[in-house]
Formats: sequence, C-alpha cells, structure tokens
Amino acid sequence: MATKRMQLAQSVRALSGADFHELCDRLMPLLNSEYKRIQPYGRLTSAAKDRKGQPDSYVMGASGRFIAFQYTTKQSATSKKLEDDVLVLADAQKCRIHDCIEKVVICCAS
Repeated sequence: MATKRMQLAQSVRALSGADFHELCDRLMPLLNSEYKRIQPYGRLTSAAKDRKGQPDSYVMGASGRFIAFQYTTKQSATSKKLEDDVLVLADAQKCRIHDCIEKVVICCAS
C-alpha cells in the first residue's frame, strides 16, 4: 500500500503545471459539491498549457462571492510560492475578482 501511495505521489509531482491544474479541477468537485461548477481561468482548455492570470480557477460560492483556487507544482521554496499565490489574489492589477473572494483553496504537488 505504501509503495502504491509513493508511486502515485511521484506521478503527481511529475505532472506539468497544466496537467496538475486539470487534475485539481476534476478532483475539487469530488471533495466538495459546492465546487462542481469550477471554472478554469489559468488553464487553456484547448491546449495543454497554463496561461498567466489569477486565480488559476474559481467558482461562485453559495454566498455569491468567489472561491479561488491556486495550484502549484513548484518543488522548492513552496511556502513562499503559496504565500505569493494568496497575496496576488488581493492585487487589483493581477486578479479581476480580487474584491469578491471569500475563500482560497491551495493545491500543491510537493
């Protein structure tokens, strides 16, 4: 069992940013039914690559405010990367829904 878990973790860490983004977008609705209408923002659905933009994905919560999703496959300096991902959501220049976010969900491949 531990070997399978290690193989799965290794496979997830090997995913490209776009593939990890897609995996997370598919898993989120399974974890919380409120996330079933998740919308990718930072992933080009017609291509297997990410685009610049914040948040990576989002969904309208029951309160009428957004739940933002930030994903990363970065293996080093992860805490700094995650902190930056959260802070960028408050930046009006980088996040078009910055003033309507009620919650941030972070997914990290490391």
